[in-house]
Amino acid sequence: MDRLFDISRFPDPGSVVLTIFYFPFGLVLVIIRLFIALHGLLVSCILPKSAATSFILKSIFAVVGIHIMVQEDKRDEKKKAKILVANYISHLDHMIIDFIQPCHTPDYQGLSGFEQWVFAYKNFGISKGTDTFEKNIKDYVTDDSNKFPVLLWPEKTTTNGRKGLLKFDKFPFSCSSIIQPMTIQATRWPLDVKVTTLTSNRWTDFFWSMFFHTQFLKLTSSNKKTKPNPAELAEVSKMAQQVKVLPETPLSVIEKDLCKYQRCSEWQVKF
Repeated sequence: MDRLFDISRFPDPGSVVLTIFYFPFGLVLVIIRLFIALHGLLVSCILPKSAATSFILKSIFAVVGIHIMVQEDKRDEKKKAKILVANYISHLDHMIIDFIQPCHTPDYQGLSGFEQWVFAYKNFGISKGTDTFEKNIKDYVTDDSNKFPVLLWPEKTTTNGRKGLLKFDKFPFSCSSIIQPMTIQATRWPLDVKVTTLTSNRWTDFFWSMFFHTQFLKLTSSNKKTKPNPAELAEVSKMAQQVKVLPETPLSVIEKDLCKYQRCSEWQVKF
């Protein structure tokens, strides 16, 4: 289990030493980039949510130090996904994804209105309870007048994204028949500074901004039933070995869950 999480943002003494020498210069950059980021917030307030707005914000945040690259885009423009699902490696993931695919991200924690505005969360009523929260999301998804999909995290909490996945929550897959899965990876160069830690929050993750790599995968339909071939079964078995984090959970159960909820026979995830 400890391999799924980073306890320290600086994993080795070398990165600590380099960070100490780099820190004065980095602090100046943070101050400059903070003012640039404020312009990005103003743009998000003035312009409506759209692909053009996302492109402008993506360009602004590239100057801030968050560079975004799409490794592989397999979106089917004819099929409009109502739900986006992704692995969860930092508190900034939803902002990165929104720059590429405009979407709404629910506030899971009951943040203040200011934090919802700054970090682009949408209030779906989590303060009124889980049942109301989930009902509001389903109502939003089923309303055809709503243009943008909802981004949900089946893992529900952050991991380092390198060794495996947490057990998926079933709720995201019950909201819509069309789901867009994706993966997000992050690297920091030249310093080995982790994207998030077990005790970090969105403010510290933003401070240690880094390069992000996002990979879009093939649209999957939760109503589509296909019989996987031997090669796909082998891939599922391999992923089950990587995902297995609880010794008492049989691999057969993990494989079944992977096929049922993640549709592993239809898309591949690279970590």
